[in-house]
Amino acid sequence: MIKAAEIDELKPGTIKRITAEGEAMLLCNVGGEYFAVSDMCSHEDFSLSYGCLKGYDIECSLHGARFDVRTGKPTMEPGEEAIATYPIVFQDQSILIDR
Repeated sequence: MIKAAEIDELKPGTIKRITAEGEAMLLCNVGGEYFAVSDMCSHEDFSLSYGCLKGYDIECSLHGARFDVRTGKPTMEPGEEAIATYPIVFQDQSILIDR
């Protein structure tokens, strides 16, 4: 498990990039719900950390592809392949990503 953040560290509507063991992930806070996804857009291998949350979608700033942070599935072209999602675990005041 990877410690991603403290519960009060990430405001609703924001994301945080985490790198562990050479893998980049995003921790996303959507209205107080936390989700973890791969940081790489499946369309062009571009970092999603440059994008923004639009509801439950993370939007890639390169071409506008969107992915649902709950499932990883694309919700807007040109995204066609899903991105990885990871379970979240809460421990005391910490948010952990289980991979």
